[in-house]
Amino acid sequence: MMPNTVTKKIARNLKELHEAPRTEEISRTHSWVLARSRYSKDAQHDRYSMHFFSSSHALEGITVDNVAQQLGFAAYAPCQFIHTHDGICYSREINGIVDVLGFSEAFQNAYRTLKQVEVELHECGIGLYLGTAPDYSVVGDGHHVTQVNRWLEEDNHDYKSIVVNVETGGTKGWITHYRFYNFDLQQTAALSLLGFQHSESCGQFDFEPCHWRFTQHQHYNQLAEFSSNGPQFQKQFRAQQQYLTRNIDDLVTVHRLFEPFGMSLISMRPTEENILDFVPVETEGEGHFPYDVAISFAGADRPFAAELSRIVKGAGYSVFYDAEEDLWGQDLGIHLAEIYSKRARFCIVLVSPEYASSKWTIHEFDNALSRAIEERGKPYILPIIVRDAEIAGLRSSIGYVRHSKENSIEQIAKQLIQKIQSARRAEPG
Repeated sequence: MMPNTVTKKIARNLKELHEAPRTEEISRTHSWVLARSRYSKDAQHDRYSMHFFSSSHALEGITVDNVAQQLGFAAYAPCQFIHTHDGICYSREINGIVDVLGFSEAFQNAYRTLKQVEVELHECGIGLYLGTAPDYSVVGDGHHVTQVNRWLEEDNHDYKSIVVNVETGGTKGWITHYRFYNFDLQQTAALSLLGFQHSESCGQFDFEPCHWRFTQHQHYNQLAEFSSNGPQFQKQFRAQQQYLTRNIDDLVTVHRLFEPFGMSLISMRPTEENILDFVPVETEGEGHFPYDVAISFAGADRPFAAELSRIVKGAGYSVFYDAEEDLWGQDLGIHLAEIYSKRARFCIVLVSPEYASSKWTIHEFDNALSRAIEERGKPYILPIIVRDAEIAGLRSSIGYVRHSKENSIEQIAKQLIQKIQSARRAEPG
């Protein structure tokens, strides 16, 4: 259950979409409607939304409603765009017109894949959590429990896992600790959908970070084949070698189906940050900058830039990220010079050897540097070291952050958002 303050914000946003002075249906499929809410003659004030009703009901496991909620849709009644027996639909605001038929097909393909993933994860004793999370409160953070001893281990080319027997507060069970090898950001983020918890310091892995999950011990009656779920747990643990990594990759594939529509399955849950990611933020103190931050990066670091942009935009701030801009017909030399020298509150520079050797990034950096000089010591260029490199003009005295396993992109994004907030507050109203 979301906090009341979040619920009120979501409800207010959906109410505005449904009760605009003028609403229009743009396109429709069997289950989905794309709508526009108009507030004035000026089209730049128009807001767009999608609305959904499911007439199918899964007998068990995840439902299409669960998937919709994970994508940021929330229940609303009475629905202005879809007529149902109870008046309820699932709605969310989107960033402009999208291909509704294409989205509908992507959603159906995603749901079929997720149901198959759910079946295979069941063989591993692992759940699929969309908009929910398992309750591991009985074992706290999973690393400060009594009577711990190792029981099972697995080490393959994708991960190493260690199972320990635990007993705490009268509850017995098993905590499985995982270290994944060479996982990218989306694969790591997908673990949250499996109910995995993260720990920065794990005693099973020499106090390096790990992911972990808890399985409670159960006793069966005398008529059962086994007296407890111990043998079943061992079987499920072994099955993970066959299914776990494949299922994680499937979740990433499903996530990417929704990226063209500005939605995320992974990393963001149906909370205030997800559902309200397109709600207009307060403009007080925004100054004269169209963008809170402009990201300058080499092509090799596009995945990093895209994820950073997604997180910061999801928090309600404006980002210049070239893949999301209409640059068709623009004189890029002039346009980019304008962006990096005048139109952003901060400039993020993703430092890497490729950045140092690209003519376009050097052009962007030269204009950012010109702006930094005009700021006379006020922070403007914010370097993030992705891979070590020397950038001509980037003084070593400028503070930077380094991306690493200890300092994830999510943590860096949080620091950036805090910096934007502080800068906004400091600007004259």
